[in-house]
Amino acid sequence: MKKLLLICMVMFVFGLQSIKAQEYNFEEYIYPIGYRTFNNLSSDGNILSVSQYSFISQSLDNYLVAETYIGAGVLASKTYDRYRVEGNAVISDVQIRQNALLGNTKGQDKITLFAFPGNDKPYEWTETVRGDKIICKSEFVYVYFQHERTKAIKITKTTYVNKRKYEDKSFWVKGFGRVVTFTTVGGVARISSKTVSEELFKGTNFYLENVEDPKTNVVDKSVLQDSLYLNWLKNGIPNGVSPNVRAAIKCLDTVSLVKYIDSLIVDSRINYSVNINIDEDGNVRSAKNDTHQDDSISNIGQELLSRAQLYAEPAKYMFKAISKSINMASLETVDFIEDRKYIEGKGNNENLLRIHLMIKYNKKKHQCEIVENFDKYGDDSIRYKEFRVQFRNICKREGLDESVVINEIASYLEQTSFNGNLLIEFNLILRRITIKQKGVGTITSLYLSPELIVRKVKKVRSYKWVPYLSLAALLIVLKL
Repeated sequence: MKKLLLICMVMFVFGLQSIKAQEYNFEEYIYPIGYRTFNNLSSDGNILSVSQYSFISQSLDNYLVAETYIGAGVLASKTYDRYRVEGNAVISDVQIRQNALLGNTKGQDKITLFAFPGNDKPYEWTETVRGDKIICKSEFVYVYFQHERTKAIKITKTTYVNKRKYEDKSFWVKGFGRVVTFTTVGGVARISSKTVSEELFKGTNFYLENVEDPKTNVVDKSVLQDSLYLNWLKNGIPNGVSPNVRAAIKCLDTVSLVKYIDSLIVDSRINYSVNINIDEDGNVRSAKNDTHQDDSISNIGQELLSRAQLYAEPAKYMFKAISKSINMASLETVDFIEDRKYIEGKGNNENLLRIHLMIKYNKKKHQCEIVENFDKYGDDSIRYKEFRVQFRNICKREGLDESVVINEIASYLEQTSFNGNLLIEFNLILRRITIKQKGVGTITSLYLSPELIVRKVKKVRSYKWVPYLSLAALLIVLKL
């Protein structure tokens, strides 16, 4: 009951001392100190002492009391700061110090225990403590606090003793009060005071974001990121954190995928989107349906995914300053998109826009090959050679294996009665399937079997018997 009454008195002091004080939530920053304990640390991080804070009220005066213990709970000193609210600050105007070795002392310096900054600029002031002038500043900063980017107040106090710079930076979080203080001496920064509550520091590295290089005033991001990395590695990545490096998906089996697509009888272009889950180890699993609602069509999308045998380098949260990362699960979308291109020959009429090619087809052996020797075709040999050159240029230009086209021609001729040397007129539709990772780019691009459109097949006879026929005719004439 007594403690509850004291708490109410403290809140009354901070909330009602003046009309102007009500503009500031002092109780959100000062009151929590009344039940907080701090470890005071040496330069190498060892605990030198422990300070416990509390509030008391005596003869209508209000005091913030700090009891400092060393060793096995031995009280080394006790400090009373009489305080009042003055505008945007909490001011101590009387300091009573009780020390087991040095005895009791009383000071009447005007010391600012805490001050709110302005909304759009820092609040700056100077104070003198025991004859030393101290330059002070209060400002809003954003820090990492329990996995969250949080607005906090940083209070910096700087003084010079024998030309040596001493600087304290304390960080205050709404609802928690002062949580940590850094002290910089001779250009070396360290934690000098830190709340003993380990629960408060789970997922908290906020104080490191503001550790600046005393020579350059540049934030040492590597210190922050290294601490954050170790924390997340141990406790897991907080909810709401997204990867900053996307998963890298690759296709393992392109042959099986192409065979499956070639086997499909579809009139329209293939266009499927499939959602996949990728875990922290890069394992790929199908997620909910693709964009099509029809089950049979959806099954095609799933089959495409299965045939492609996708694997992945998982998504990551990358800490660039320290070149380290943590793998993360992610949901990705993979698109299977077909492109088609109509291929024709050169010319200025419908006939010449067809591709022409002289081939030799053996129906019995099911063999098909391009004719290379045109000596026995008389005046047509030049034209047939041009057809062959044009066909090979088309294949080269389109990155097409000419044997694939020849196999398609053989498959067509197998269903006809044609045999021997043939002049075939045709067009091609080149089909290409592109696999894309949405938001990232192309995974791979594969050519499917081209679609053959045969326009005309003509039997071609050679002229190798013409000289003999001419000689026979001459002999008959002479005989007559």
